[in-house]
Amino acid sequence: MNYTKYLGIPYKENGRDLNGLDCYGLVKVIDNDNSGTLPEYAIPSEESLAYQIYSDNKDLFEQIDKPEQGCIVVFSFKPGHIHVGTCIDNNRFIHILPKKNVCIERLDNFFWSKKIVGYYKWNK
Repeated sequence: MNYTKYLGIPYKENGRDLNGLDCYGLVKVIDNDNSGTLPEYAIPSEESLAYQIYSDNKDLFEQIDKPEQGCIVVFSFKPGHIHVGTCIDNNRFIHILPKKNVCIERLDNFFWSKKIVGYYKWNK
């Protein structure tokens, strides 16, 4: 999978295409490029969408012990605020944040390593 094609895409609240994405939009676009079936919500909210999907559909996700290519990594910043990205290998992930275009970072980064909730595969 060529994840570099997503680099530099700008952040856009509720974005779901290559003109602009939010964190779940990026995960969903990557999943769609791999014939995925991640769910969408009618009225997404940047602050709560990832948390809503993670909590409402938790039974549809299989938690795995370690990162692997294509799995979803879930981070928690504060109660009720979840951030998601896609693992590109066992130590890097691709994601997007407000005021930060799509980028690749390391899972063992001091900041990110302390925020990881877990790694998940979507049970299609």
